[in-house]
This record gives sequence, structure tokens and C-alpha cells, in this order.
Amino acid sequence: MDRFLAKNRVAASRARSEVVNLRQRLATCSSELLKIYDFVDREKILLEKSPSETDWIDSAYARVLRRLEVASPPQGFDRNAMEQASHLLREMQKAEASEVLALQAAIDELLAREAEAYNEIDGKESYFLFGVFVHDGEPAGGHYIAFIKNLGDDQWTKFSDLNALTLSTEEVSRASFGGTSKASAYSLLYLRNDEIQNRVTDVGDEARSLLPTRIVRDVEAKNKRFTEDLEDAWEKPDQHESIAP
Repeated sequence: MDRFLAKNRVAASRARSEVVNLRQRLATCSSELLKIYDFVDREKILLEKSPSETDWIDSAYARVLRRLEVASPPQGFDRNAMEQASHLLREMQKAEASEVLALQAAIDELLAREAEAYNEIDGKESYFLFGVFVHDGEPAGGHYIAFIKNLGDDQWTKFSDLNALTLSTEEVSRASFGGTSKASAYSLLYLRNDEIQNRVTDVGDEARSLLPTRIVRDVEAKNKRFTEDLEDAWEKPDQHESIAP
């Protein structure tokens, strides 16, 4: 079932199309901005704590202009040519500063419009990712892995046919991203935030209520035997030490 529900399919489709278009325009603006950033990258690094978006541009051009003012004209050029070059650089400085501000404003507007794109949808629900199923290996074989989020913190538990491990969100992302590896996520599970906030039943109690009584009894009996075996294993070394000559 579409998580936006059937009544929202038209609005959701329109919103998705708008988001795709906005992201394409955002990529174009960001690319143009990066061209300017790369051109004066040293100045940007020197002034990365600058209070203004264009201070690093002003500083880059100021350095060049100062060198022109104190330098002697190259052979074949007079001081008038140097002044014309300085004037051209000042005009370029103004143009690039204006372009940076315009691009930054356009990027901010596109990000805001993207954030508002889904506002038309009725009955929106707040979801969060709590489960990722991953297949690792070739299509005809391999292993299946489940990542389940711990509801009390930002950790995840990885369940495989070998073990159960605790992982961070970043580790889960790397393990399920795909790309050049043979592992990729094939199913994502979401929970509504209000369900978690209102959940008061212990997960173990809920699982017992859903399983047949016979299976619950078998599991409890096996867990009991397993605990007893562990206790015996811990006691046996002590017995050997007490009777050793």
C-alpha cells in the first residue's frame, strides 16, 4: 500500500515530480557556485569563518589589485594599461560577488520549496526507518541479513546466520548501500512515530501473545536447558581444580 494512501496518489506524484525538478535545478546552481569557489579556493579557506558570503571573493581580488598597484608595467605596457586591468578586475569582483549572492539565494529558495513540496498531502504521517533487509551475495545464493533499530537509542542490531551484532547508523548505511559490493537492501520497514510513543507493551510479551502456546513452551524449555548447561560448564572447571593433585 502506498504510504501516502490512495487518496494522495495524484498529489504525491505531483510532489515527487516537483522535487526531482527542484533537485536538478539545485544541482545546476550548486555546480555554478562551486566553479567560483574553486577559482578562489585559497581565499575561501583563509576566510572560512568570514561573516559574509562574499568576503573571500573581495579578499582574493584585493590581493591581485594590490600587486597591480605596486608592480611595474610589463615590457610593452604602460601605467594606463595597468589601471585598465585594475578597473576590469574591480568590475569582475562586483559581478562575481553579485552572482554568488544570487546563487546562494536561489539555493536557499529551492531547498525551502523542496521542504514544502509534500504539504498538499492530506493525512501525512511521521515515519522513521526501523528495519533494513539486505541480501549479500550472488542472485542465486548468498546470505540474508536483517538490521533492526533499537528503539531506545541510535544503535542497530544486525542479525545474520552467524551472529547478532550491535552497529551504528553509519555502519548500517555502509553495509546496505550497494554500489560495487555484493550487498544491497531489498526491503525497508518503517514505523509511525505515534505508534512508538504510545507503545507500552513489552516486545517480548507481544511476541508471546502472537505465538502458539506450544511454541512458547518449547522455547522456554530450551532456554532453561541452555541456561543450565552454561551453569554446568562454569562449575566444571572449579571441580577439576579442587581435585587436582
